[in-house]
Amino acid sequence: MLKDLDELVLSCRSSQAKGYISEAVACYRAGAFRSSIVSTWIAIVFDFMDKLLELESLGDKEASRHLIAIRTFQGRSDASGIDASLKFENSLLADAMTTFELITPIQHADLERLRDDRNRCAHPSIQEEGVPYFPSGELARYHIRTAVDYLLSQPPVQGKAALERLFQEVESALFPTTVEGVVALFTAGPLRRAKQTLVKNFCIATLKMTLAEETAKPHRGRGVRALQALHEMYPENVEEALRKKLPDTVRAMPDHHLPIVLGLLRRVPATQEALDSTNTSRIRRSIEVEEGPRLGAVLREALQIPVFRDTARKRLASLDLSSLVAQVGKQPLDDLLDEAVSRYASSANFDSANNIGRQLILANLSSLNPNHVDAIRAAILENDQVRRSVQAPRVVQGLLQLSSSIGSSGGVWADFHRSLKDTDREGASEGILAVLEEQFPGLQDDRPQNETENDTGAEHRSELDRNV
Repeated sequence: MLKDLDELVLSCRSSQAKGYISEAVACYRAGAFRSSIVSTWIAIVFDFMDKLLELESLGDKEASRHLIAIRTFQGRSDASGIDASLKFENSLLADAMTTFELITPIQHADLERLRDDRNRCAHPSIQEEGVPYFPSGELARYHIRTAVDYLLSQPPVQGKAALERLFQEVESALFPTTVEGVVALFTAGPLRRAKQTLVKNFCIATLKMTLAEETAKPHRGRGVRALQALHEMYPENVEEALRKKLPDTVRAMPDHHLPIVLGLLRRVPATQEALDSTNTSRIRRSIEVEEGPRLGAVLREALQIPVFRDTARKRLASLDLSSLVAQVGKQPLDDLLDEAVSRYASSANFDSANNIGRQLILANLSSLNPNHVDAIRAAILENDQVRRSVQAPRVVQGLLQLSSSIGSSGGVWADFHRSLKDTDREGASEGILAVLEEQFPGLQDDRPQNETENDTGAEHRSELDRNV
């Protein structure tokens, strides 16, 4: 893709380098291609020196040593000063690649071509006898772009130093608690215009740290947020790194540590696509056999990951009532409430219907959705153990209070009232009917003339007070 030259100039970080690259662009547009290449190389020299100053301010001792050496020959025009200056320029690209890891070997080769072309342009060399060296416009433009893309637009830390700085930020107790905050932090540092190598290396290192057995919970949370932010900034690079390293990382984890992966899979959805079938089977099996205090957390995580949801739902069915109550209380997920409503509907006796109605249905009314409400109404009609339970009128009363917030109309309740009268010929649903008729007085018109709603309702409410 052909980049706009003005945009390239604006992306330069150093003001001095930006001035020289602007001059290079102006020379290119004027057809002065030799001058353009010379100015591009000068921009690289000044940019490298500015990067050394930034690194020195961050405590980089190697950068300090280089700057001390540079200051010994700056401003000197004697032979030794000129020799030292030439030596600095000749070793600049090698230092940028090996000592400071600012460029890769391939980028080093491209920039070496720029340096060689600069020497051809600046010195009285010739291509052939009587013909001076005259570079093409395409070559001049190519050098401008590579100089900006490889160095001038990049922050001064890219290799090991950049990784160390990033990990210092992740390990800090002041690391942001939101993904948005992490993105802002990363954007202000080495990841602002990071190279693919840095992004992938940081992703892989953070992944390994996050899933390591010895990693403390606060650090694991920071690692997850770092991966979330990194994926938001560089989705393609992160997904490529995850596909390459996540399977091997999970495969090396001991069986008892596998549930930790669930938290990462839920919070960083890109990891779900990178998980291979072998590891998926291992994690699925770990959900099936998990016991003890971690079971609830494992199920809550697994229920929110599509590939493990069915396994978690089957495992959920094996929980006793107290365990299910505890899990719903911690996080009333729809799947947990589905299980609660299912158990209520299949209550085999009055005690079961009362306990589930009180501990799971009434305790979580505000979390029920319209499907749950429909299922509970159906359970009352179809299961006489539920219908005749002491808690049933209270459950209906709670659902009526919930109806306005979930859009349940009075017509639905009128149909329920009619069906309930048709279903229960023995009069065991008087308490429920009384609750409905108190909410919708018009329903009393459907009652037989010899029934008195107030007496019946009062009698049933008194029975409720005795039994609850």
